[in-house]
Amino acid sequence: LFPYTTLFRSDKHETWLDPANNKARDYLKGILKEIVTEYDVDGVQLDYIRYPFQRKASFGYSPTARSRFQQLTGVDPIDIDSTKDYSLAKMWQEFKVNQVTSFVAEVSQELRQAKPRIIISAAVFPIERTQRLSFIQQDWETWAEQGLIDMIVPMTYSLETKELKELVEPNLMQLNNANAPVLLLPSLMVKGLSQVKLRDQLQAVRDLPSGG
Repeated sequence: LFPYTTLFRSDKHETWLDPANNKARDYLKGILKEIVTEYDVDGVQLDYIRYPFQRKASFGYSPTARSRFQQLTGVDPIDIDSTKDYSLAKMWQEFKVNQVTSFVAEVSQELRQAKPRIIISAAVFPIERTQRLSFIQQDWETWAEQGLIDMIVPMTYSLETKELKELVEPNLMQLNNANAPVLLLPSLMVKGLSQVKLRDQLQAVRDLPSGG
């Protein structure tokens, strides 16, 4: 398995599978399909369905990804200077975004074939779309618009109810604008909340036009 991973941030001891590597994708799809076919589950939630967080395009440069991008463009992405080659840098970002989105599409198709009534959800970042595509290459609006998933679960964790609403509302607006047939289920950070604040946040979510 390790030849198909991208290792980063040794201080966190985290290893990420490369979304551009077909063997890594097949490995994960095999696990998910086994869960759906061998166990009585109602749904599957995709978590960490993105690239590692990056302020600059610093991750994703596996030999497989570089080779595939070079076949498409004639350019090795490691040679792209984002300060000068804006169009190429944009193409590299879009390439990585598509690796995640196409994986979600493949998972959606295979799991629904195996179990037509399966519910597919995804834990996503609630940050503004342009920043999100740049930082983690996670395009959940497209997943929703294409009907690849049934529920969006934004990680709207906050200790303050006002901030929770401010995190949720833009995501609701984006889905409404896209006219996407999905539920949006905001997340609450139960750990660290008092009972009073938890009730307040539960009520705030119920008052919003979300799925709960």
